[in-house]
Amino acid sequence: MYAGNLKQSIGLVGVANARELGGYSSKDGRTVRHGVLLRTGRLFSGSEEDIRRLSEEYHVEKVIDFRSDFEI
Repeated sequence: MYAGNLKQSIGLVGVANARELGGYSSKDGRTVRHGVLLRTGRLFSGSEEDIRRLSEEYHVEKVIDFRSDFEI
């Protein structure tokens, strides 16, 4: 469940559905910290500005692809 009126979209221009998951609660009652976990679609279509923001503002170091083999 999402907690409160927290902003989800991170406003990337070339990346569809880019949002942070901070504020969501887990089954055990813990809450995801803001600015730590992002979710995007089609990351490869990011503009230079999008990539700069992900690198400098969100300090993205690792990309994990959760698509199935079929989707890839």
